[in-house]
Amino acid sequence: MTENTAPTPDQVREPDLPPPADFDLAAWFSGVRSTVRSCNIYQRGDLLAEIEDAERQLTLLEADDADEYSMEETGSKEALNARISALYKEMLASGVTFRVEARSPDWIKAKEKEVANSGEAHGMSKEDKARLSAMHQLADAIIEPAGVTVEQLKGLAEVSFPQYARLFSAYNRACSEAPVVSAPTSPSSSAKRGGRGR
Repeated sequence: MTENTAPTPDQVREPDLPPPADFDLAAWFSGVRSTVRSCNIYQRGDLLAEIEDAERQLTLLEADDADEYSMEETGSKEALNARISALYKEMLASGVTFRVEARSPDWIKAKEKEVANSGEAHGMSKEDKARLSAMHQLADAIIEPAGVTVEQLKGLAEVSFPQYARLFSAYNRACSEAPVVSAPTSPSSSAKRGGRGR
């Protein structure tokens, strides 16, 4: 897997977007929406081991010193490629795209206070209360699929913490990073689509 080298928001060169001649400032501000981020969560993360095993077998088979014995042990290249493809499709089919909506600093402070004063947090350490508050924030911020509960997030964190962390990272990004669109972008096409306050 290659390292993510995507530019940070402050490194992105944004296009100049002057307002159209009939720009309605009040209407534009009334149409501003909260940032929404998304990430995929996979139910069948266990399939990664099978995929990696099949890929290792394929690498061995493609090595210069591959012999008839190794081919008998691993199967044909075609069979291994078909197996890898089927496993990736199965894993992909187990995934769901979660969408999380930004929350304001005031909302976050109120949620932290609400959770800290709840019976659920009684007797908890400061760190445990912070973790519980984070889960409550995330559960409330997930807009798709609807109805995600704190208990379900606890289960996700227990079984697949890296995926829970990825979902929480999407929430943090929604709350802390302003949306950017890098150049080149056509301002005229954007205005025609109604994205500039029309």
